[in-house]
Amino acid sequence: MLKHLEKIDLNNKTLLELGAGTGLISIFAAKQNAIVTATDITSAAITNIKENAENNGVDVKVIQSDLFDNIPVQSFDLIIINPPYFPKDPKDEKECAWFCGSDFQFFNKLFEQVDNYINTSTEVIMILSEDCEIEKIMRIANKNSFDFIEIDKQRVWGEWNYLFNIKPEVPS
Repeated sequence: MLKHLEKIDLNNKTLLELGAGTGLISIFAAKQNAIVTATDITSAAITNIKENAENNGVDVKVIQSDLFDNIPVQSFDLIIINPPYFPKDPKDEKECAWFCGSDFQFFNKLFEQVDNYINTSTEVIMILSEDCEIEKIMRIANKNSFDFIEIDKQRVWGEWNYLFNIKPEVPS
């Protein structure tokens, strides 16, 4: 994801990172003069993001949120998503980083909400591993009128990781 973002002019772009974890991507973008909002569902991640942004001397708006629930409706230039993608119900806050729900609830909610935060030029970029059910996730996106466009793939620690641009379907 960082290698892809290095190719983009982020100066004065509004960027939303969903599921920011440590805030690595958000901090990188803020250092490139992006206007950054970083979110995560877990309170530990929120604390981590704030500390890491402060330690790196960058301004990042940090919001604890389950996807878009606590984000005021607005459009962003870029939305970055490194989602939980294993189909199991999380038992606690920590497991939310890995498990998307046994019925892929994370992706159903994501694709129901994301349309309120994009405009015609917004880039929505998601990274997925070959270890997840990519076809199932694509079907959920298609059901909500979104298409996946593969923009990169790399082998990391023995597994393929795919970078997708998610676009609203173009009516035929």
